[in-house]
Amino acid sequence: PDTVLAKDPWDIPGPPLNVEPTEWDKNFVDLIWEAPEHDGGAKITKYIVECKEKFGKEWVKCHITDDDVCKAKVEDVIEEGKTYEFRVKAVNKGGEGQPSLPTKSVICKSRFVKPFIVGEAMTDIVIKRGQHLSWDIKYAGEPDPDVEWFFNDMKIEADDRITIDKYEKNTVITVRKTERKHTGKYKLVLTNSSGSCETFADGIILGRPSKPLGPIEITDIRAKKAKVHWEKPEDDGGCPVTHYVIERQDVDTGRWVPCGEAAPDDREALVDGLTEGKKYKFRVKAVNQEGESDPLESEEPITAKNPYTVPDPPKNVVIDDWDNVSVFLIWETPDSDGGRSITHYVVEQK
Repeated sequence: PDTVLAKDPWDIPGPPLNVEPTEWDKNFVDLIWEAPEHDGGAKITKYIVECKEKFGKEWVKCHITDDDVCKAKVEDVIEEGKTYEFRVKAVNKGGEGQPSLPTKSVICKSRFVKPFIVGEAMTDIVIKRGQHLSWDIKYAGEPDPDVEWFFNDMKIEADDRITIDKYEKNTVITVRKTERKHTGKYKLVLTNSSGSCETFADGIILGRPSKPLGPIEITDIRAKKAKVHWEKPEDDGGCPVTHYVIERQDVDTGRWVPCGEAAPDDREALVDGLTEGKKYKFRVKAVNQEGESDPLESEEPITAKNPYTVPDPPKNVVIDDWDNVSVFLIWETPDSDGGRSITHYVVEQK
């Protein structure tokens, strides 16, 4: 007689296909999939969803469907911040089928969160010229925000001096070998589909002042002194001007020597100690705690001399009358008074 194998006319189903998460948040994951290619010869009655933590070894049942609908919402076992993988088994009269391939990893956290700063926001930084200027800002938000840095409201592009780094949850901007021109307002803007946030601060680079504004003016020139005029610098170097240094140069020697100082609010100084007949040039430097500015220099030299001379001799002196004890003289005024009004005449006899 022929041998007969006693078995049910159905088998377990094959694995479900294309299991993937479609939506998730901090406390749930929605899954969809496709039915197995083979149902094992019997109607699929339900599906079993299993999960495990990303680096775990044990798969645990986390949801059972009520029917053969190819979707599920997993809620009860989800813990915020943890990373999970999921797989699905089909069930028919023959029992649980083969498991599907696992899904990609899902981090169970809110998916739509407006960006925000984690920890300290940007704060003002004051450094010396030549040092590095840098902010390291931590942030969060879902989806991952776009990062943009601005300087005085102009978007910053990285170059050989400025670097912008973006890591998983922080961004770092660094300005190397700073100059005074890097002083200004720096701003970080974070943007995603849920909104944006920003933080800003001043970066202050301390340096020497710019040179005083000119042109330099020399007035009230006399044989022994002169008055020097200037205007304050456009840039004080990030810290107050403490004083001005005035220097003079004897054109014959070409050597600059200090000849005076002025207070920070002064715009002129009287220089004395000049030698009559010598030619001089002058220059002014602004000074702050970081040092002296480049000098503002006079273009043309001046000659140390009075703006007037002795008058010419009176003309046509005549004895108009006389007697035994006196003489009456008359004369005409000189051709030149020397540049100033004649105050009196001196009469001499011999």
